[in-house]
Order: sequence, then structure tokens, then C-alpha cells
Amino acid sequence: FYFLSNDELLEILAQTRNPQAVQPHLRKCFDAIARLEFATAPSDGDQEKVFTNDILAMLSPEGERVSLGKGLKARGNVEDWLGKVEEAMFSSLRRLSKAAIADYQNKSRVEWVVAGHPSQVVLTISQLMWCRDLTHCLEGDGEENLSSVAEFEKDNFERLNALAGLVRGQLPALHRNIITALITIDVHARDIVSDLVKEQVIPPFVINA
Repeated sequence: FYFLSNDELLEILAQTRNPQAVQPHLRKCFDAIARLEFATAPSDGDQEKVFTNDILAMLSPEGERVSLGKGLKARGNVEDWLGKVEEAMFSSLRRLSKAAIADYQNKSRVEWVVAGHPSQVVLTISQLMWCRDLTHCLEGDGEENLSSVAEFEKDNFERLNALAGLVRGQLPALHRNIITALITIDVHARDIVSDLVKEQVIPPFVINA
């Protein structure tokens, strides 16, 4: 609530039994969260939607949906159930990150990028795997180390070319946003590897010796 004005805070507190009153202010409470998705009560087709207290997912301003699991309800004090929403965000992203890591092992990188994993997960796991691969290259000795890093540099160029080819095709807006962000990160990663090759960097444990 730190970024809410007094009037906004009073508006929320005056409607503690109406979780929908929080929706307009979520962007000030959580970064990149446009609104929460609530379950709806069964009704006839002509009737207006009635939302329950069950929270199903979080939605980004770009329209990305991330499920928050089961059993999350907007009950009690606003600060209490929003705290539980925050906890559910962390646990959901951890769960989805584990699934993305497992999926990374079974797909090509291009297939993996557009496989439907959340944007934040794709960007994070991609960098994690890059660090893993580079560390593996630097664990060799002498010429073996330099050869591994040079080969990894080629891999980085190929990955960038694959993403560039993908972004030139027909893509949903959300996938295009992910790939554009990933290309920016990959360019920086490629430059790091190219510098290592140019400077003929030796393994870390030799530097520390």
C-alpha cells in the first residue's frame, strides 16, 4: 500500500467485503500485475457475472495469464489476503520455473521459447541455462577450455539467428514481446562470450590460484 494515496487506501478499506474494489489499484501494489482473475458463480446467460472470492490467476497489462493454484481466497482483511496472493505468486513462479527447466531439456530452444511458459520464467531460465553452459565451458584446461568457449560463441550466434528468424514470422503479440526481450539479452550474452574468446580467458580456478 506504500504507493497508494490516502483516498485510494480509504476506498479499499471502505469496501473490505468487496475484493473487486482492489482491482483498480493492483498496479500500484504489485509490479506488472494489471488485475486478478476471480472465479464466477454459476448463472443464467442473461444475468450479470457474479464473482466469488476464489482467486484463480494474475493477469499482466499485456494480457498474460499465470495461474495462482488452488485454494486462494479473498477473505478477511485486505492486507492479509493480498499477502497470501503475493506468496502464491512466488510459489507459482517457482513451480512454473521447475517445469520450464524440465521442458528445456526436451525441446529445441526455439520450440521452448514459444511453448507457453510465462515471460518472466522464459527470460530467467534462459539466462540460468546460459550461465550453466558457459560455466561448463570454463571448467576445461588450457586449449580445451579455449576451444569450448569458441564453440559456445558459435552456439550463441546460432541462437540469435534462430530468434531473429522467428521474430520475422507471424507471432502472437505476447510471444513477440518475449522474443524481442530475449534477443536483447542474448546480444549482451553473445558479446560477453566473444570478449572471452578474444581475450583467451582461462578457467576461474586458475585465476583464483
